[in-house]
Amino acid sequence: MREKSKERADYIDIAKGIGIIFVIIGHSKIDENLYNFIYAFHMPLFFIISGYLYDSEKWKNLGFMTLINKRFKAYIIPYFVLCFINLFINIPYEFIKNIRGKELLVSTLRHIWYIFYSTSSAKTSPNCSPLWFLTCIFLANIYIYFIFKIKDKNIRIMILILATALCIFINKYVYLTTTLPTLPWHFDSALLGAVFMYIGYEIKKYNLLLDKSINMWGVIAAIIVGVYAIILNGPVNMNGPKVSNPILFYVGSIFIS
Repeated sequence: MREKSKERADYIDIAKGIGIIFVIIGHSKIDENLYNFIYAFHMPLFFIISGYLYDSEKWKNLGFMTLINKRFKAYIIPYFVLCFINLFINIPYEFIKNIRGKELLVSTLRHIWYIFYSTSSAKTSPNCSPLWFLTCIFLANIYIYFIFKIKDKNIRIMILILATALCIFINKYVYLTTTLPTLPWHFDSALLGAVFMYIGYEIKKYNLLLDKSINMWGVIAAIIVGVYAIILNGPVNMNGPKVSNPILFYVGSIFIS
């Protein structure tokens, strides 16, 4: 049992590590096509892994406040610690750039505001744009907790479909008609995150990753389908969130993940 448990932890950690590498590459100056490909699945991958590890019975027994407490320590405290480390690095950096006095104070206060707002722009955060994921996955864990409170699976799925529709509506009609960089704590992206968490949970529930029938040809076929869906769909980004065609978005991100 210990060997099996360790093996599972190993391949999950490897998957997380690969995802982190893609995050670093995605935030570098790379070819546009490679950028679009990475952004089509690298954030969904983390949510799928989180859902794969989610134990609905455990959190049902421990209760909502325990979930909040543990997830706050796991995500929100590191978020603020890392954001303020970046802020203190940014102050002398701006000073060197000749931003001083009142202008430096205003700039710093603006950065603090956006840290609490949780944006994903390197200019506003500052210089720690990937950390938006931590506040987003915190909210996604809250959403998924209440989704599992619903006993009827069909109603759960309907809610997840509506969550996707709401995200598309916000992207097309809110962001395009307002000056909001993103909504606070990315609560709209967290809805999509909850969808991917649920998918990861179902993958674990039905033992799809450990199915003996899965072979190399099946993996190759999944990659081909995933890449084709990503190419057809065009640029997407969970930070926003921009999904273009939702069916192609889910097919591409899930198959590649």
